[in-house]
Amino acid sequence: MKAILIDPKARGIAEIELPPDLNVTYATLRCGVIVAAVVGDGFTGCIDGEGMFKEQQSYFSFDGKLIAGRMLLLGVAGNGGADLPSHMTVAHVQAVTRWLDGPDVSAMADAGLFEINTTGHGGTTRIPMRPSIAVSDAAPGADDGTETEADAVGIRFDINRLGDSFYGGAALRIIVDAVGTGRLLGVDVFCGDTFETISREEDVFVIAFAGDSDTVAAIAGSLPKHPAIIGVERGVGCIRNQPLVCQGFIGHQGVIGMAHDGSLLEELLFMAEAS
Repeated sequence: MKAILIDPKARGIAEIELPPDLNVTYATLRCGVIVAAVVGDGFTGCIDGEGMFKEQQSYFSFDGKLIAGRMLLLGVAGNGGADLPSHMTVAHVQAVTRWLDGPDVSAMADAGLFEINTTGHGGTTRIPMRPSIAVSDAAPGADDGTETEADAVGIRFDINRLGDSFYGGAALRIIVDAVGTGRLLGVDVFCGDTFETISREEDVFVIAFAGDSDTVAAIAGSLPKHPAIIGVERGVGCIRNQPLVCQGFIGHQGVIGMAHDGSLLEELLFMAEAS
């Protein structure tokens, strides 16, 4: 299928042939987590979900939106072989793309930082996010920085059975009510619609937790039998194989490091403060 690759390091924009193979997409973007960052009329812009947190990164703006690293513009059924719409040409992309240097990136720096919120203490301090275990294959074993083998669990929800326009919050409530916030310590949190949902082949939303194997096993073992939960997948593949967005992390002491777009963890904060 035809796609357009934007490469800020080379400062180039080119139309390419991309096979319907997710591994090739990862290799082209040079990343371990894919995020659908831009959704337009008949196309999706896929980027490195951890691009903002890599050193010596190259940046650009696409239609006013800050992007870190490469971006692939795909047809809406990009993982199934759809070409880009006819209006999405290299010339059009060049017109809405601007290469960014240091001062420009600094002016948009909030898009690359995390907000860390300490429940019950008030105030907010901005910190960069730690490297995600979904990329590093290592999970923080304790607050002393030791590492253990990474694991993850992804919970698949039928959007139509969640009965809420903010279905992410409804899905999180099901998990928290059953698992409890105490078991959600020391994890990275991801969520998003599946590739098939983006291409309108299904209506499935995924929440995933990544951490050490004992923590993930405890979460998986506490999940309820709920009509909205239609599947559970173990292993970091549940994150890498879908365009899930990293929401941030929950520390072992309950401190939440929240992504710029960490709306799901904002909901978790509200739940904690209300309990």
